[in-house]
Amino acid sequence: SNIEVLGEENLKELPPDAKIIFATTHISDLDVVVPIAKLGKQFSMRAVNASVQHDFKEDARTNIFLRIIGEDNTMPVDMKWGEHPVTGKKEYYTKKFNPDNFVPMKEALEDGDAIVMAAYTPVPIKDGKIPDQEGHGVVYLAEISNATIIPIAINIKSEDPHMGINRTPTHSLKGRPAAEMIIGKPITLEKIEGVERFDDLIKNPGEGEARKEITEERKRIEEGLRTQSDIVMQSLADLLPEERRGKWRASEN
Repeated sequence: SNIEVLGEENLKELPPDAKIIFATTHISDLDVVVPIAKLGKQFSMRAVNASVQHDFKEDARTNIFLRIIGEDNTMPVDMKWGEHPVTGKKEYYTKKFNPDNFVPMKEALEDGDAIVMAAYTPVPIKDGKIPDQEGHGVVYLAEISNATIIPIAINIKSEDPHMGINRTPTHSLKGRPAAEMIIGKPITLEKIEGVERFDDLIKNPGEGEARKEITEERKRIEEGLRTQSDIVMQSLADLLPEERRGKWRASEN
């Protein structure tokens, strides 16, 4: 389909030799793919996807696709597919945040690759809007790698609430609607004090009085990550038409 790229001038604001994380919307299954198609000649890019997609037994269809494009071009983050323990619906979900997932991503950034990943935990396509679902993987990776975040929103121009996605094995698009890829301004986050210890705080919760102090420290860092994730989410929402923003209303800026 016809994909118009808007905001490309914002890429000129990137600091020299910046480590780059492209944080995308995930309103459709195409949102992470489109930036690679449009910016792949300018940047060496690696996409983040669900770990189950790297297992043929768990997700044969997607695994075959990954083998075609080269699994080395993708980086897995721990996710499962099945009945969600809270919603009871079949969908991708994360049992718990795993900092180990982000070590190879940090190394890839240091090697000069850009990382492309959804700015929030993906959920099944519902109504063509940014979901209420959040997640702080993008900001955590930016914090531990000193990377710059570039928000990218994909606006598929379809009145179909499912964005025209025909859930066939090929994930073809009905009518191939036009789309916009909107690139936002670079985001450099303030450093969260102690974020480099977050991994250890999760893995070693301590005992007795030490456990209480470690828990408080972990919660403080988690709150900082949530606050920063809100900044990224709002930046993405501001790139989209009002009807696509979900709960993220237009910011005052």
